Amino acid sequence: TNDEGLLGLAFHPDFAKNRKYYFMHEVKDGTRRGMVIGEREANKNLLIDSGKPTRKVLDFDVATQFHHGGGLEFGPDGYLYLSLGDEGGGYDQYNNSQRIDHDYFGGIIRIDVDQRENNLLPNSHIGLHGNYRIPRDNPFVNATTFGGKPINRKKLRSEFWAVGLRNPWRMAFDPKTGNLYTGDTGDHVREEINLIKRGGNYGYPIFEGTPEGPKYNSNAKRSDYIFPEAEYGRAYGNDIAGFHFYRGNQPASLDGH
Repeated sequence: TNDEGLLGLAFHPDFAKNRKYYFMHEVKDGTRRGMVIGEREANKNLLIDSGKPTRKVLDFDVATQFHHGGGLEFGPDGYLYLSLGDEGGGYDQYNNSQRIDHDYFGGIIRIDVDQRENNLLPNSHIGLHGNYRIPRDNPFVNATTFGGKPINRKKLRSEFWAVGLRNPWRMAFDPKTGNLYTGDTGDHVREEINLIKRGGNYGYPIFEGTPEGPKYNSNAKRSDYIFPEAEYGRAYGNDIAGFHFYRGNQPASLDGH
């Protein structure tokens, strides 16, 4: 049940030419526990185990071995999307899922690993290595407030594409429409499938699915949040462990599912 080891892997859209691939894994060093997003190159025969060193893209400490997310997908826009959990514990213990000026927890981030010239440098963080930029059209680039409260602009994580998730362990793009979907692991109430939208806030822990969540605020306006495309309670099953959007005809009845 732990979110440890190798959690996700994605091949660069131009892998056949540049041989780059990206991954997320946990590291442990004594009492320190952290996550690394890395880049490596396959060899000329496109074998992943090329012996070449990892080039760190981003790394950061985590408090527990749970809720790390780990989905990596390149979007139709060529940017790398990563799903990240709330750092563990129950009921948003570390107050991560409704913040954009702390670390990289509880949402989907979107980064430019090709470092296109017109994109932006991220704000300073101990886990940066100068190996990505922020797409200029990311939704929180110029944010000064979040949830009606001022934020620390120096710590703004404009990497975020969407927020308010607990543990979006896997995600997938619909290859026909380009829409991004993710599952989200609930606390004890709801398991979710969400359509991820630019700048969307998916409500956790104020809501868990459509019901009120563990940190419900009676002043919360439901119109400020995006609710699941589909959800079910624990009486019907546990979390969604895999995620793939199918387009094809083997069988045709699964096309678009």
